Amino acid sequence: MNEMHLTEEAIQQYVLEPWTCAQAAQAHMGNCAHCRQIASEYKLLFSGLKEQERPVFDFDPAELAGEAIEREVMRNRVPVFYLVAATIAAGLIAGLWWKWTLIKAYAAKYFQDSNSVTGFSKITLYITLIAACIIVLIQAFEIYGRYRKKVSELNFY
Repeated sequence: MNEMHLTEEAIQQYVLEPWTCAQAAQAHMGNCAHCRQIASEYKLLFSGLKEQERPVFDFDPAELAGEAIEREVMRNRVPVFYLVAATIAAGLIAGLWWKWTLIKAYAAKYFQDSNSVTGFSKITLYITLIAACIIVLIQAFEIYGRYRKKVSELNFY
C-alpha cells in the first residue's frame, strides 16, 4: 500500500473525467486499493445524483432573480427629483449670472447701485440668494438620501 494517496479532488476528477488525469494518477489508481475504494464510493454517489429527479418549484427562480436585479437597478438609479432640482439650480444660476453681467455691463454705478431698503448692492443680494438656494438644495438631497436609506432598510423583498 502506498503511503501517499491521491487528493479527494484528484479522485473525483478520475471518476468524472479519467481522460484528463495525469499518468501518475492513473497508475496510482491501478495500484492503490484505498484510492480505488474511495473512487467506487464517488461513482456510486455521482450515479445517484444523476438518477435523482430534478426539483420542481412552484415559482420561477429566474423570474425572482430578475425581479431582484430590477429592484437593485431601480434602487441605484438617479431619481428624477435630483435631475429636476439640478436643472432648476443650473437655470437659476445661469439666469442670475446673466443678470449680474448685465448689471455689471450697463449699470452706471456698478457696485454703488444699492437697494434703498437694505443698503446692500444688488450683486450682494444675488450672491446671497444663490448661496441660500445651494444650501437648501444640498440639505434637500441629504434629507432625501436619508429617506431612501430608511425605506430600503424597511423593504425586505
